[in-house]
Parts: sequence; structure tokens; C-alpha cells
Amino acid sequence: MSILSKIEYEREEFCRFDDYGRYAKHLSRKLHTLRKSTEKTHDILLYSAERVWANAMQNKSLNGKNQLTLNKLRKACKHAQDLVSSYVSGSPEERLQVSIYHDYLAASLSQERGAYDVAITHYSRALVALQNQSSSLMEPVETGLRFSIYQSGTEERSVNLQKFALAQLSSDDSHSVWRSLVETVNPQTLKDEKAEEMITSIQWAQRSAHLRNPELATSISTAVSARAALSAPTSPNDFDSILSAWSAASTTLTSLLDKEEDQNLSQDLELIKAWCSYHSSVDRIARDKALIPTVPSKEGILLCDSVNKTYTQVLALPGLDSAQEKEINTSRREIRGERCILLANTHGTSLEAIALLDRALVYYEPSSPRRPQVVALLNKANAQYTLSTNKHARFSAQKWFSGDVKRLGQVSPQDLLTKSVSMKPVVFDIAWNYIVAEQGNDKDGSVLQQSAQLLSKVGDAMDIDTAKDISQGLFAEADV
Repeated sequence: MSILSKIEYEREEFCRFDDYGRYAKHLSRKLHTLRKSTEKTHDILLYSAERVWANAMQNKSLNGKNQLTLNKLRKACKHAQDLVSSYVSGSPEERLQVSIYHDYLAASLSQERGAYDVAITHYSRALVALQNQSSSLMEPVETGLRFSIYQSGTEERSVNLQKFALAQLSSDDSHSVWRSLVETVNPQTLKDEKAEEMITSIQWAQRSAHLRNPELATSISTAVSARAALSAPTSPNDFDSILSAWSAASTTLTSLLDKEEDQNLSQDLELIKAWCSYHSSVDRIARDKALIPTVPSKEGILLCDSVNKTYTQVLALPGLDSAQEKEINTSRREIRGERCILLANTHGTSLEAIALLDRALVYYEPSSPRRPQVVALLNKANAQYTLSTNKHARFSAQKWFSGDVKRLGQVSPQDLLTKSVSMKPVVFDIAWNYIVAEQGNDKDGSVLQQSAQLLSKVGDAMDIDTAKDISQGLFAEADV
């Protein structure tokens, strides 16, 4: 286990909730066990420095004497310096990690003494060396560096820490040995290309707002730089870091809006919130669109509904210009077309699927690259449906009809005999308009002619009594 990994493990397990007293007692027991098993090891110096640092932090948290805290930190730095000397013959990775730990303790001591320029130098060395190290020391190092920058007044707290640290170390020739060690471990560490551009202000609704909070500026810069690096996403998981940064920015904005009392600053925060909401929604929609082809059609329909709802929320944001609205409306129509395609997939080979694909064409612009694909799907659905209907039409009459059903398919149309059938209206109901046919009683067609004559006299308007009289007259004449 490496030096930084040991420190990270011990602090996470035994220094939870900043309980430095419990952490110091644990390290005392660990040192007692180490001294009994061996005469001297590197771990003894490491845990001795950690124990003294824990005692210093405990005294500081209890508002103890500042001189006692300084003495403890000075003693911790001495143990760390001895640890650096003991690793002279070690590997470059081990020597770099020991140097990081010593710089962190030296920066803490300089910060307590008020020597912020010296603290900035040590924090900068630790920050640059930690860029390729997976360690929990990154957070306290960044926090300490921002505080030292703020106290010294050299730069704003929202400055890009990576670029600032590289500038501090490149201008001083006294760090040549340290730079050679860092370049030995990773030659790309000292290059300015790795430092992302920190965003200090945003533009929205023809207004600008300055990012005064360093945490907010860091979160937004991380999201924007990650989105710029993600030129061609291969999976929906590529958006996780971007959405996580936007979520952190949203949380920071909410807390700042709750605490802010200045009206002008509140308006700037609302402007930043609208800007963040727009860009985070765009990235979330891009993630959902990348997720749609990887899930079944029914789940994809739900994702399309979610994307459509997100588009509605984006259109409700204040400050959208006409170009953004046009782009959102175009994307919204395309997602509706995609929903029609997914619905068509659930209908199989049917007229409903053809109708849905035809409807999907309406939502795509003629210049859309997706439109030719939808046309191909529509032609394929038409061909499949035509093939299926022709296949059923080729079936013989014996396959269509069983022996218990009338064999209509075996009857020739030339043998069919058409013959008029006499109709005798039993009752003529105005509400339901039905008549009952009676065969055999009107051989010469006289009753049928009389019925037609009487009905033509009545015309369109006829009440129930008139219908009854006509019916009774027809019955009497038929009986005669």
C-alpha cells in the first residue's frame, strides 16, 4: 500500500466526523504495536507525523492556544522531513508521494503562522503532484490554497487553481529538483494543456453575470470542459461526470440563493440558474437520446415522453432567444417522430404501424439525416404488409372454409340466379325503419305496387298514426 493510500485509509476509518482525539488514540496504539514488532520502519515516521497532526487539529478545533497548535504542526513537519530522507533510495513514485505529504504539512504550518505566500508555494506543489494521484488529500489542498490566495490578495478565489499553481512553480528556479521528480513520474503533469479553462462569467438573455463563488465556478467549469471533451459519446455513461457537475452547481446555486440578501446579487444568481438549467437540460436530453436505442421499445417510449417533458420545461425558461427556441422546437418534433417509430415497432406488421411511420415523416424536416431512414422503414412496412395480404389471398377455398360452412368459394358466378323477392311491410316503424319480408303471398306483385303507391303519397313527413293507417290498409288489401 502506498503512502497516500495508508493516510487515506486511516483517516476514512478512524477520523470520521473530524474526531481528531479518537484518531490520535488509534495512532498511538498502532505505533505501540509497531515499536514492539520492529526496531524502526517507515511506517513509524508516517504514523508519528499523523498523530502529531491529529493532536494539532484537535487543539485547533477546541479553540486552544495557537502556540500549541504551531508546536504540534512544527513537530509533524519534522517527522515528515525525516520520512523524506528515509525514502532517498526509494522509487520515484514513493519519493513523490512522500514529498506531497511533506508539502501538505508544511503548507498547514505556514497557513497557521500567517505566511500565506509560503503556504501558496507548498500547496501549489502538492496540488500539481496530486493531479495524477487518487487521494482524498486533494480536497483539503484545494481548500487551503483558495484560502491562502484569498488572504494574500494575489488573485480572486475563483481562479483556476491548476493554472495558478503551474505559474507559481514555473517562475521559480528553486523547484528544479522537484520538477525533475514530477516529470520522471509523469511528463504530462507540468504541461499547461491539462489545466481546464475556468469560467468566471456567463452570458444569458443579453446580460452577463460574474461567478463570485469558487465552488460554483469550479462545478460549472468542470461540466463545460467535460462536455467539450465529449465530442463523440459512445455510451450514455459518458454523460455521468457532466450531469454530476451540473448537479453540484445546482445544489450550490440553491444554497446561495437561500442565503443571499442583496437584490442585485440575487438577480445575478437567478441569471446563472437559468443558464445552468438550460445547459444541464440539454446534456440530460443528449444522455436520454443516447439511451433510447439501447432499451426495448416500450421503455424507449417512456424516455421519449421524459425528453418531451424536459423540452417543455426548457421552453418555459426566461431569456430564451429565437434561435434557441427554433432549435428546441425542431428537436422536440424529432423526438415525437422517434416516439411514433417506437410505437410502430410495437404494432408489428399492420396498418397501424404503417400509419404511425407515415405520421413520423411529418415531424422530420426534409434536410434531416433521419428522414431517409424513416422513409426506408415505411417502405419496408408497406412491403411486409402487402406480402402478408397476398399470401392469405393465395389460399384455396378448402383452406378458408370447413365442411360445416357454406362453400361459397366453390360456386361459379355464372350459375348464380338472381330473382326479385316480393316484400310485404308488416309494420313501418318511424323510429327503427325495419320491414319484414313475406314470401309467397304476392305472386303477381300487386301488393308491392300498392305499397309503393301509398308510401309515395305519404312523403317524408309521417307520424305514427298515419303509419298505422297505411299498415292496416295494406293488411286488408293483402287478405282480400
